[in-house]
Amino acid sequence: QRRARECRIVRPRWLYDCLLHGRRVDERTYLPPLFAGHTISVTGMQHVERAHIQRIVEAYGGGYCRGLSRQCTHLIVDDARIRNRHGEHNEKCMAAQQWRITMVRK
Repeated sequence: QRRARECRIVRPRWLYDCLLHGRRVDERTYLPPLFAGHTISVTGMQHVERAHIQRIVEAYGGGYCRGLSRQCTHLIVDDARIRNRHGEHNEKCMAAQQWRITMVRK
């Protein structure tokens, strides 16, 4: 039985280093950061939690957006605060749905 090959996404520097060393080098040190290419916003969270999420996202190579824009790729939503006092979705959630931004529930 053939074993499936694993395909990893690596930074371009990996190819240059393989050529430089004349062999395939370990790609684990060339993996892109976890949140590379993602811009994340949050809604319904307290300031301390927002700041914590921002630090994590930026530490792992992502972008953090205080507001919501079309450049955002994900909106993290606190389920308990997804609706206003009238039972309507908050503005960020409505915009995320309209712009087809992935919403992730906390």
